[in-house]
Amino acid sequence: MVSAKPDRNQVRKTECSLLIAYVMITSMRQGNNWKSHLADGFVFLWFLALAIYLSQQRGFPYIFDDEYGVLGAAAIFAGLDWTSPPTIPFYGFLLSLITFPVYWLELEATTTYRTIIAGNAVFVATAAFLAMRTIRLLFKSQSEIIRVGIIIAAFSYPAVLHFSAMAMAESSLVFCFFRIAYHLASLLCASKPRALNAILLGIGIGLAQYAHQRGIAFATASILVLAYSLRANSISVRNLVITAVSAMLSILLLSLLKMHLLTAFYTHEHVSSSFSTFLHSKLALLSFHDLILLVVVSFGQMTYFLTSSFGLLLSGVGILSFITLNNLCRR
Repeated sequence: MVSAKPDRNQVRKTECSLLIAYVMITSMRQGNNWKSHLADGFVFLWFLALAIYLSQQRGFPYIFDDEYGVLGAAAIFAGLDWTSPPTIPFYGFLLSLITFPVYWLELEATTTYRTIIAGNAVFVATAAFLAMRTIRLLFKSQSEIIRVGIIIAAFSYPAVLHFSAMAMAESSLVFCFFRIAYHLASLLCASKPRALNAILLGIGIGLAQYAHQRGIAFATASILVLAYSLRANSISVRNLVITAVSAMLSILLLSLLKMHLLTAFYTHEHVSSSFSTFLHSKLALLSFHDLILLVVVSFGQMTYFLTSSFGLLLSGVGILSFITLNNLCRR
């Protein structure tokens, strides 16, 4: 008697079912880990899909200088011959760095633009994912539903979604902030800090200033936190050294890319090649009236943040400061 051969499709379905069952059982054995993975995945996919959808509503650049700087840097990385107009200063190039292969596809102009700005979806979704994990480290007693609600409310802020659909540095700057925040929290709050977090923190510090010059504030703040943590014995010297080496190597490699852009794309003489040069040139132009105007504008910005957050800005900063100091004192 000849035995019948098993159906290959049925065998594959059985194998897939067993694999799914194994993953589910493993997750259940790990306690609430499956809920955490589900929440992380939902947040990531939600903002990935939302940012991609918004990017497809654009057809052309809205802010010429910023977007031309990003698109032009991507073109240079792709090997094309672009030159910036004399009026355009240096802009961050992290979005350019992950989207330059789009030019090799030789798509229609509008499609090329939409595909490049869709790269912001990766930054926004990853930032939301990192923010979710940061909240989990800081608020360990909160439910996953509360955490998801906090992230959706925060990342639905109009400016975050608006700039995710433009070829600008804002989304990469948000990504750098939450990368630094998450890995700092991992080093300071986790019971067993891993060297990988120190490496990724250093990379985040290095990336920040090349996303945008405002990223220098993130890097400076993280260095101050690390210095205080070392003094309070909240971080090991080993992890601090790993972070420093990782940051310096990242800055070195990215500075080489910046020098390439300055010679190949920003060919006009007046472009500022460093933050210190830019800051000195601006300060030299300030008068007493300009200083008063700067104070008024800064106060207006703070008032805007307070209003747009319904007054939660001050309470949020206070709560995070209390939690951070409390965690540092316990270690």
